[in-house]
Amino acid sequence: MAAKAKRKISNFFVWIILGLLIVALAGFGVSGFGGNVRSVAAVGESEVDVNLYARALQRDISQLTQARGDTVTFAEAQSLGLDRAILQGLLAQAALDESARLAGLSVGDGTVSEQILSLPNFIGADGTFDRQAYQFALENSGMSVAQFEQSIRNDMARNLLQGAVVAGVRPQPAFVDAIYSYVAERRAFTYAVLGEADLTEPVETPDDTAVRAYYDAHPEEFTAPELRRITYAILTPDMLIDSVELDEDALRVLYDERSSQYNRPAMRMVDRLGFADEAAAAEAKRAIDAGETTFDALVAERGLTPSDVDLNTVTQAQLDGAGAEVFALQEPGVVGPLPSSIGPALFQVNAILMEQ
Repeated sequence: MAAKAKRKISNFFVWIILGLLIVALAGFGVSGFGGNVRSVAAVGESEVDVNLYARALQRDISQLTQARGDTVTFAEAQSLGLDRAILQGLLAQAALDESARLAGLSVGDGTVSEQILSLPNFIGADGTFDRQAYQFALENSGMSVAQFEQSIRNDMARNLLQGAVVAGVRPQPAFVDAIYSYVAERRAFTYAVLGEADLTEPVETPDDTAVRAYYDAHPEEFTAPELRRITYAILTPDMLIDSVELDEDALRVLYDERSSQYNRPAMRMVDRLGFADEAAAAEAKRAIDAGETTFDALVAERGLTPSDVDLNTVTQAQLDGAGAEVFALQEPGVVGPLPSSIGPALFQVNAILMEQ
């Protein structure tokens, strides 16, 4: 009997989450375009940002264009229902976001940071997080760092919610026991009210000596806690900044010591595909130039994935002997054959980051 009741308590939390999701889905509204549009739809307080919708639509149109081999216009995408399908997907995400918000589900900054640092798109050639590639990717996508980190936070909160709904919420046994005890436990007791008339002898009024004796035996009942009156002042850097005189020479020395933080060398986002010999690499380059194939198609023919050939963001020095010709490209493209640590290779430049 008790075990059955405890299972009901466990399932109760699943129904709470499902109920929140149903309420959120039932209450969404789609706002029209016009004026200063910030969102295209909303579920409760969780909005579908207009930029998020535009990026998703552009991404799917680009994928459809690549699959068909010709340009897909926005009108064609609308006729195929692509815009409505994207909005439906984003509304489903917003419904989960709203349910997670109502349930108080979120993740901390440390968890978000760990997730971003583990994303392969932001790992440099040395195997560590490449902040410049991270910032460059966000700039190209039109997102700020805060917006991207919030999207990661929302994704992780949605995953928590979906995992709880699919797998069922299984609270710790101690928690279930505590809830069950609070809800189900009962007590039976008997009481009687005694009044002054029920006393065998009247209670005498205590004299001063009895009062003093009780007071001395129970001082804590008559003693107030110690208090302190504190006066304090707050002094912040913003209050001092206008009155601080900076030494120009000291600033110059500090700038020189941290020059790597303020000056970014020219960089390229590069893919590299190695070949058995230079002749094979030259033939592949000829086929690319003739339009018979593409760099990505050659990668796929080898059974490789984009991450297998991705060097991420590199400087000219990191490419050794191939650096000069790779950096000579004025726009994204393919160059080679060039020497590399894996033999003759073709290099595809995906993006150019100018020196700053």
